[in-house]
Amino acid sequence: MRAVVVVVVVVAGCGRVGFDARSVDGAGDDAPGDAPPASCFRGLSAGRMTSCAIDARGDVWCWGDNGQGESNPAAIGGYTLVPAKIVLPAPAAQIAAGSQFACARLEDGRVACWGDNGDGQLGDGGGADGGPFLVALAGERATELAAGGIDACIVRASDGGVMCWGGGGDNVLAAPSPTPVTVPVLVQVHGLVLAHRHACALDPANNVWCWGRGRGGEIGPPLADRSTPTMVSILGQPASLAAGGKFTCALDDAGTARCIGDGTFGELGHGAFAASASPVTALATGLVELGGGGKAMCGRRADGSVPCWGAGGDGLLGDGSYDTRSTPGDAAVALSALSVGYHHACGLAGTQILCWGRDTEGQLGRGTRAVARTPQTWGTAGAPQTSLTMGSQHTCQLRGTSLACWGLNLNGQLGDGTRTSRRAPVPVPLSFTPIGVAAGNQLTCAWDSAGFACWGLGASGQIGDGAPHPQPVLSGTRQTLANVSAMSVGGSHVCAIGNGGALYCWGSNGNGQLGAPVSADRRSPGLVGGVGAVQRVSAGYAHTCAIIAGGALYCWGANVHGQLGDGSTMQRTAPMLILVPGIAVEVGAGREHTCAILQGGDVYCWGRNDGNEVGVANQADQLAPVRVALPAAAVSLGVGARGACAVLTDGRVSCWGVNSVGEVGSGGGGASTTPMLAAGLSTAAIVARSSNGVCAGLTDGRLACWGNAEGGQLGSGLRDDVATPMTVPLSCNP
Repeated sequence: MRAVVVVVVVVAGCGRVGFDARSVDGAGDDAPGDAPPASCFRGLSAGRMTSCAIDARGDVWCWGDNGQGESNPAAIGGYTLVPAKIVLPAPAAQIAAGSQFACARLEDGRVACWGDNGDGQLGDGGGADGGPFLVALAGERATELAAGGIDACIVRASDGGVMCWGGGGDNVLAAPSPTPVTVPVLVQVHGLVLAHRHACALDPANNVWCWGRGRGGEIGPPLADRSTPTMVSILGQPASLAAGGKFTCALDDAGTARCIGDGTFGELGHGAFAASASPVTALATGLVELGGGGKAMCGRRADGSVPCWGAGGDGLLGDGSYDTRSTPGDAAVALSALSVGYHHACGLAGTQILCWGRDTEGQLGRGTRAVARTPQTWGTAGAPQTSLTMGSQHTCQLRGTSLACWGLNLNGQLGDGTRTSRRAPVPVPLSFTPIGVAAGNQLTCAWDSAGFACWGLGASGQIGDGAPHPQPVLSGTRQTLANVSAMSVGGSHVCAIGNGGALYCWGSNGNGQLGAPVSADRRSPGLVGGVGAVQRVSAGYAHTCAIIAGGALYCWGANVHGQLGDGSTMQRTAPMLILVPGIAVEVGAGREHTCAILQGGDVYCWGRNDGNEVGVANQADQLAPVRVALPAAAVSLGVGARGACAVLTDGRVSCWGVNSVGEVGSGGGGASTTPMLAAGLSTAAIVARSSNGVCAGLTDGRLACWGNAEGGQLGSGLRDDVATPMTVPLSCNP
């Protein structure tokens, strides 16, 4: 077990409680607020990025992400780092936190919801975010409440039937509805649970009935989505249910959990990283309660011990590690109640609430976030990076001939043979000496002049060895390809430059990103026609761009936001010449935008721009290249999912685009409508940007990183998720 730095908040007394709200870099996101008076708690709920609790008086307190008002509808935006009181028309009896909204069942049976209302999940008929708004129950009263990804459901008092409202994701509803509609078939049910995209309940005989997303086996046979509940007889007649991201577990009276659905991350707890359409028995005994997360599960025994299993990259398993495992291990805690969210969990321990796991949005309630808004320098001086690359939430660097990776590792993308996330660099063992490395969506590739190796997520054929890989590949095996000079890893495809500048691509081709008509996945390198000798290549989420000898630029693939730059939004399955006002020398493809450096150092970008990804204040999509106004010429470019950064001739770094977790590096929050300089940098040589983080390689060999520290992608000392339970500052003195 690795050591974990823990900040403990001690709560004493009966009055107001407040403490310093700070981020990794010490900048406060919210001022300390009032905490509830001394009381004990009657319930809690961990959602996707928020947490809520009910005190003994029925007051509701929430904390975490507040982008849509889900933790503090009175002040929509940002993050609620200390618990905020939700003003409700009556005391609450039950709380349910969903993806970006929350609901409370009041003592009088009414239901109030607040937060995101884009899919009608507040149940008031649709309209503005915020609230709280009373759900339009048309005189009905609720006895149970559950919230999921974009839906909420109740058990109504009149007949025990189920009513749901919201976006109807994957047939939780037959059609989206901003007001409650009756789910067919069910009457006199209890034990209602609602996961991200599926729901289940027990009938009077404790038979299990499920509906919603079912193609992964999470609601029993047949393996198909369905809006009408069907009996899941294979789960028997359990005492209670728990539903996670793509799996369901049934808990019997003997304390045994039997689970079905996705087990890729070990979430079924039966000792294997594999899905199962038939029930498998979790290797935890004596359970009295279960809680399902996005890709993990925790249980509680009568003695308060809490075994957890599944994806632990956010510290969700609670044992001090960031491991992913398929067998249960006990968290360092004893609880009287438990709630498991998508990336974090909370529980009641005597008079306190304890939370652990991901804290990027402040959902642990401890006043901090896993965010660095200014560059944080670390590492040892020495040889500069030969190559620096960032994937979705991991980073790799090549210094000389030494390859190391760190960050999230749920799919083996670090290449160290494990699925354990790392906060510091770990060596990547390869059978050859790499000359370059490229990282993408939970996948990494390295190469030398005679071939390449890829590891991590390979379900779309992106490993490139000709074989199917439904399970993650934890270490790289060399594949032969002559004279490889460069590679790029995208959302689910990979490209490599080979002999004579020939370009090869493989993986997903759902948008023509392989340079060929849309087809099934390609599991081995295929030659891209229609371009000359390629010198640079960049694979975006579902599009690809390349620079050929002479500096001409070509792009192809998805083009919904104009990311190809040909003046249209038409998908292209063959390379298209993109007109830029000069000779292109570097190109970077993001999720839905693209940038290029021209000879002389000008930077041009195009594509999606609602988050200012293109670097111009006009937030309309840019279908053709537009010049980015930089304070000096650019020499290196790092393009991420929703923005970009450029190293300037004087060693400074200028960034633009989405800035929700400090990706711009200037020290401030909020959108960056035009490029801004990262604070304090003057010796950068190269830069890489991920979905929400940035690292720059300095001329002395050290790294400077900023943005989202989740998963450990920013490196040593810059991860602030918590792998052991910590106290939430809600005072409770019985």
